Amino acid sequence: MRILLIILSTLIMTFFVSAASAQNQEIKRGPAPSWVVPSELLPVPENTKGLIFFRRQDTLIKLGKNVQLQYNGYRVKLLHPNALQLGNLLITWNPVAGTPTVHTIKIYRGTETIDVLKKSTFEILRREDQLEAAKLDGMLTAVFRVSNLRVGDELEVEFTTPSNDPTLGDKSAGILFVSQEPPAGRYKLGLHWDEG
Repeated sequence: MRILLIILSTLIMTFFVSAASAQNQEIKRGPAPSWVVPSELLPVPENTKGLIFFRRQDTLIKLGKNVQLQYNGYRVKLLHPNALQLGNLLITWNPVAGTPTVHTIKIYRGTETIDVLKKSTFEILRREDQLEAAKLDGMLTAVFRVSNLRVGDELEVEFTTPSNDPTLGDKSAGILFVSQEPPAGRYKLGLHWDEG
């Protein structure tokens, strides 16, 4: 019983120390990596139906010697009120691998361009999905709500997230996929790697 109490108190202390340090973490801001070449914007057809239309959605991975970087960038036209939930942004990462960098958050409304990133701050959360099973994964989630989105707007978001799997060392493994029935638009999946 005493050992169980010691383990439980250690887990609780680890959780609160980690939660406190998570609050001090910030998302980096900066330009997209030089190896990223975004796809061209696809014109929105006049007869487009559905909730959204992806003018572009790029998922590009770069394999390095000690880190893997994943770039996600998209510009999406919001066609229905239910699409406004795309303004709830989430970025999840393992802080051991590094910190994500956000490159762009913009709203295009007619001829107006609103730089949302200029005045935004992300809230950093530590959400342990299996805490009740005494499993801590240390993952952090940055959340942000893009306010004042409207039907007809185009939302552009770009960010790069690092990852590092110590289990596989210098061997990389992963999967890139498109859902079975993706919304209409342009999609690009890419894989880059360092020489050697």
